[in-house]
Amino acid sequence: MRWVKLIAVLVILGLIALFAWQNIPTFNAVQSFQLNLYFGQPLVWTHSVIVLMAISAGIGLVLGLLVMLKPFVSTRRKLAQERQERQELQEKREPVQPQEEEPPPG
Repeated sequence: MRWVKLIAVLVILGLIALFAWQNIPTFNAVQSFQLNLYFGQPLVWTHSVIVLMAISAGIGLVLGLLVMLKPFVSTRRKLAQERQERQELQEKREPVQPQEEEPPPG
């Protein structure tokens, strides 16, 4: 079974590498952008397609991690609150130890 998994991973990586190799000219194509805010000079900059893909993948990764962290943080907060409540209840349940009385002298 390990060999089947290894072969499948190698085939997928090979297809990704083949796709990238055949599309190198497309990835190296330069795209120009212009931002005109109607005051001052318009801003113009250029980037290759691969840089734009990397920027969008990075932004998507960061946004995805933030979306995944929200439930994680809220769950941890609820668990901490529940632990604190459980500890307080346990402290209330523990009977107060009576102080030992000294035996009467004699």
